[in-house]
Amino acid sequence: MSDNPITLDDLGSAIINAKNLVTQTDILNIIPNQTSHLGKFLTTDGSTLSWDNVSILPDITLNSGKFLSTDGSILNWTNTLPDQTSNSGKFLTTDGTTSSWSVVLPSQTSNSGKFLKTDGTNLSWENNETIYRKIDCRSLSGSDLTIQEIDGTTTTISANGILWGARIFNYIIDNTLVKNRNFSAPDPMLLGYHNGQRGQTDMYNDTWYIGGYVTYQFIQSYAMRYNCWYFFRYYDTNEDMTMGIYGSNDKILWTQLKTFNINDPNAYTDGSQSVTETLGSSSITFEGRTTSDIGTAGTNPPGGVRRYSFENENYYVFYMLKWIGWGGTVANSATGSSINTQTEFEWG
Repeated sequence: MSDNPITLDDLGSAIINAKNLVTQTDILNIIPNQTSHLGKFLTTDGSTLSWDNVSILPDITLNSGKFLSTDGSILNWTNTLPDQTSNSGKFLTTDGTTSSWSVVLPSQTSNSGKFLKTDGTNLSWENNETIYRKIDCRSLSGSDLTIQEIDGTTTTISANGILWGARIFNYIIDNTLVKNRNFSAPDPMLLGYHNGQRGQTDMYNDTWYIGGYVTYQFIQSYAMRYNCWYFFRYYDTNEDMTMGIYGSNDKILWTQLKTFNINDPNAYTDGSQSVTETLGSSSITFEGRTTSDIGTAGTNPPGGVRRYSFENENYYVFYMLKWIGWGGTVANSATGSSINTQTEFEWG
């Protein structure tokens, strides 16, 4: 087989002049020598046939994982997607020119139950109480609390009327738990007479109803962060009642913060004394509460004040104390329990 085959013009002339078809020998003479041309394709420059690599696709060497692209004239291999290394879980985004991997949502770690918020530029996870002014009871300094305003500034407010004192005009309280001592139902404010609610002769035992509850909301719709509930008592007696403390921002979804039984002496600390407790990841100092709301003025009752502390890192608009069951030995009536003698509920 010749390395100098006849041209197509020669073949055409031979067919016309000789008036016969080409033979296999003639075909082999037309095709260039195939030796050492494995995998190549037949091509022509318009006059002569030859073997050549396909020039349609660019070289694939060292282009693993790339995509074929064109600028309208030339084909090439390109990284259509940005490098995926260390970008697990991210989403593809563009600024209109360049593609990149981006975290569309901020990290969800340690943000359970929070809501997505934007400042117009950045996304963040926030508790839905951020629309409220907030009071953190841990900010108590002497007799003052700090209000966190919505715009990020802070102001100071007296704790008297919020954590203690005459709260009758500041709180909205819904009570189906405690019957008033004068046997009216329910007790309107659950406040001791030293805060303007009871007279010295109003010393009957309170009745707590099975399954009852008390909810608290500050009238200005502050979101509060409480870490304890104070129970002031004239007598130090126990009742087999399991109670639950809950927080909510809509009175629909409630978060359980603590459960305890009135019979359990390990469930509370002496609220008249200051103490520092570690609750979750926070070390919190609780100042001692005065016993002036316990019993008749001038007496020294044995009941004192019980502090039921609980872990809570969130702010809630509503707090609830609810009777949720018996603790074990049922020593109470089927309708309720006589508390001998309750004088005050406070939060802190």
